Amino acid sequence: YSDHCASLLLSHHPIQQPLTHFTMIRILPLLTTTLLLLLLVNNTPAVQAADCTTEDDLEKNEECTLENLPSTALESICSRIGLDLEMHVFPYLFEEEEEEREESPAVTSYTKRDRSHADYVLAAKECLSIEEETERMMTEDPEAMAELERAMLAE
Repeated sequence: YSDHCASLLLSHHPIQQPLTHFTMIRILPLLTTTLLLLLLVNNTPAVQAADCTTEDDLEKNEECTLENLPSTALESICSRIGLDLEMHVFPYLFEEEEEEREESPAVTSYTKRDRSHADYVLAAKECLSIEEETERMMTEDPEAMAELERAMLAE
């Protein structure tokens, strides 16, 4: 392929002279850069923003991942299973950080405006894991699931 590119470049070269070592050294970086760009363009996944905006897109588009979803879609994953990010998920995920803050009052509180996209991805993964575990319990041990529900309602 590189020989073909070199011959194309040279066939359009205004001066039809035999290639010298000096000429080859000058065009080698250009060829290398061109080849690398072609490889990158051809191997880069083309997940368009419009193709990855909801949880349903995860199933429709195999290149769509949780990391590609907007934070609002990640939040809706948890809402769908009845969990509020601020009340149920983030406090659980960042429990250790809260304990550190109690020990060091100089550390500012971790509020919603401080949340990164990675935090939302982590929260959505946790919610999906909880959903999967709940479904497993309902299938494998419905009595244990019923007991868990009763305990939660008693609180």
